[in-house]
Amino acid sequence: MAMAKEIFNQKKSELYKKTVGILLFLFTIAVLGEVIQGYLFETKTLYAVSVGPVLEEALKGGVLLLFFMAMSLSSPDFKKRLSSKEAWLVGGALTGLLIGLLEDWIDYSLSLSRLVPTLNHMVWTSLVGLGIFLYIKSEEKRSLDKIAIPYTIAVVSHVLWNYHAYLIGMGRQDIVFGALPWIISIGAIGIIWRTTSDQKIGSSR
Repeated sequence: MAMAKEIFNQKKSELYKKTVGILLFLFTIAVLGEVIQGYLFETKTLYAVSVGPVLEEALKGGVLLLFFMAMSLSSPDFKKRLSSKEAWLVGGALTGLLIGLLEDWIDYSLSLSRLVPTLNHMVWTSLVGLGIFLYIKSEEKRSLDKIAIPYTIAVVSHVLWNYHAYLIGMGRQDIVFGALPWIISIGAIGIIWRTTSDQKIGSSR
């Protein structure tokens, strides 16, 4: 994540190298996820309520960062827009929407029954996006907690939702596990938003 701090102060040649680096990182995560799911877990449910969300949220955060870096290469004016938390919130939501729809298309079907899980992906990746914003904005050299905390909250919410889906599949429905992911994620986004009011990347703290 050290490369994220330099996204606004680097030459195009450096940005190209780091973009390739992020691509390789995302490819590694994707392969790792397939290996873990295919060989270490007998059922998809076990994967979904354990390491699956950990890898998925890292993958979506990487996709968001990669997209913004690519846009910075194609449009110098785009960098200015990335200094606001709004950009990372909306960018995260759109990334979550895209990956949520892709997951629906591959594993299920594009139907209204998948609307809530897709919205969940939007909320989780918005949270990760705000974490990346906080990390880049921080002037401290070692400030991984800025992204680690929102990322962990997104992972925990993701695990709880997957467990809720598992219970429904087993013919049992628990309203607590259905509501907790939303309460945790939306609450965390609200807290981050209020505590970073009117702050921009590069502004004084």
